[in-house]
Amino acid sequence: MERPLEGDQIDYTLADIILVDQFERKPLGRPWLTLAIDVATRVVLGVHVIFDTPSVLSIGLCQHHCVRTKSIRAPEILDELY
Repeated sequence: MERPLEGDQIDYTLADIILVDQFERKPLGRPWLTLAIDVATRVVLGVHVIFDTPSVLSIGLCQHHCVRTKSIRAPEILDELY
């Protein structure tokens, strides 16, 4: 595979971080990170973070992120993401 978007690889890993509750600071756990990477360019096409173990759902949501329109600016609040 030599051309961009000719093929991608999807893999998941347990993140080396413990997320905490925003208000009470109680630990929520370690999330799973699912990534889709273009084989030719090594560009990250999509990402999905979930607390459940990886499944077909997390892979599907990662692929959904691959085809969504991306923004070059960071949102000021999380509500802008949805």
